[in-house]
Amino acid sequence: MVFNMNFAIVEDLKSDLYHLVSLIRQNCEDRQDEVTFSCYLDAEAFLDEFRAGLFHAVFLDIVLGGATGIDAAWKVREVDERIPVIFITSEIGFSLESYGVHAMDYLLKPVSERAIGWCMERIRESLSAPASIDIRIRSGNGTTSRGTLLLDGLIYIESIRNGLLFHTNEGDVQARMSISDLVALLPDNGRFSECGRGLVVNLSHVLEISERGEISLSCGQQIFCSRRRIKEVKEAWSSWRIRELRKGTVYK
Repeated sequence: MVFNMNFAIVEDLKSDLYHLVSLIRQNCEDRQDEVTFSCYLDAEAFLDEFRAGLFHAVFLDIVLGGATGIDAAWKVREVDERIPVIFITSEIGFSLESYGVHAMDYLLKPVSERAIGWCMERIRESLSAPASIDIRIRSGNGTTSRGTLLLDGLIYIESIRNGLLFHTNEGDVQARMSISDLVALLPDNGRFSECGRGLVVNLSHVLEISERGEISLSCGQQIFCSRRRIKEVKEAWSSWRIRELRKGTVYK
């Protein structure tokens, strides 16, 4: 897949700014992607122009004159909860603060080609993975209507008579479809796992999996993994957790 991306870079040192632009441009040329940049020397100028949908990712220097990159990231999250935010800095001590705004990455200066390569792959993954799925929601009187479910808020799905029951952060939703229909809609990125016949869980919402297959969820509920799938689901959950933790990795 070829991408056409627009990035914002907030960096007050022009030498570091040019270096970062050069690395990203070379990475995109190697992949035959198109990329454009909007560059800012301070957070205030960036925030004056920022709006949801304008950029595909934001690269923020943490130590800026005036508002810091952390401050700017919180403002970004008030407008857009999903846009990838990547911090760039020479100070490793801010890494814990970056987790609070769900930063995709934390790049230590001088930024290396390897670090940019990994970061760009994460950005491409986020752009190619769907944020939601469209289904036909069934109401209490038996009628159906088109609806959109955000994947972030989808906790688990189970088969019921004549369809599926979606358990979400906003409540339960019924749809007339099969598990195989659902699996075809979900992104193939390791986030969702079939833990039993007619049961699919969002690994982002899993808190613990016991040796007996009891799955504790962020909503306070428990579901049960079939005995023959316990090992498979635990491995999938472990892989997903490692992948998510790597979002905060510091590269040297």
